[in-house]
Amino acid sequence: MGYSILTPFANKQDQQCMLQFLQQHYRNEIKVLQYQDISGLSSPTDKPNYDSEKEPLCVGFDYKTWAAAGRAYAFRVCSWMAVHGGKQKRFSKHTLPYIIYDGHEDIAITSQPVQIKQDHSLVDEIGFYPLKEYELAPANIPHADNLIRNELKRLTQLWRSR
Repeated sequence: MGYSILTPFANKQDQQCMLQFLQQHYRNEIKVLQYQDISGLSSPTDKPNYDSEKEPLCVGFDYKTWAAAGRAYAFRVCSWMAVHGGKQKRFSKHTLPYIIYDGHEDIAITSQPVQIKQDHSLVDEIGFYPLKEYELAPANIPHADNLIRNELKRLTQLWRSR
């Protein structure tokens, strides 16, 4: 069994632009976290196993286990993509970018506190949100927050300079 996490896009052009960008600049969790974990995280793909039928215009990741640093990294990269060009939809009274977990759970991404019933992540200006301790189990990667945030900052600088 596996899992998928993705960022939907409003049109094919935006999706392909992000996919090509990541194919050129994405660094996997082993390089970023300097740790090889058990997540089995895929490279960015436009055909994740569990989500691409629901949302064909997407970029995301497949992985094998929920308890691994690679999963935490994939969620942060997807949040980053949502902030930097992802599709938006209505959550209560707010139109927000979002990510989709395993084909059925839409998670809103917001940089301001909002009152919505759905699961949501409160991110900073580049799309990062702090890791929870359980997300790194069984690894205890020192400074994982800083390593991932620095990688998203690097991607943001490259994205803005294209």
